Formats: sequence, structure tokens, C-alpha cells
Amino acid sequence: MGVVEEARRVALAVLDTTSTTVNDLWVSFWSMGGNADVLDLDAYVHGLAPFSASDKLALEAAVEEISAPN
Repeated sequence: MGVVEEARRVALAVLDTTSTTVNDLWVSFWSMGGNADVLDLDAYVHGLAPFSASDKLALEAAVEEISAPN
């Protein structure tokens, strides 16, 4: 499994096991340079839609930010 695919899996786990919402994830994703809208992000995280390479990198950065201990 690649690093980017791992970010998708971790994003799904964060959404499933914490109080983080898809909107919270999207705001972080967007602040990292992501271009997809919240529905496309949700679909990608759940394995239902493709994502551009640049959006995958932005998701990876967003997941790292959200998963980092405070």
C-alpha cells in the first residue's frame, strides 16, 4: 500500500473513530492546497471516486495535521 493510499485509509479511520467530521477534514485538506469539494473528498475517502495526484498529496498533509498529537 502506498503512502497516499495509506492517507486515504487513515482519513477514513479518523472520520470513523473521532469527532472529526468530513467538513473538518475538508477544511484542513483545502488549507493544504486541495481543490476537490467536500462531496468529492468524502467519496474518495470512502473509496467511491478517484482523486487527482495533487489532491491526494493535500489529503496526506491534512491527515498528518489532524492525526498529530496536540
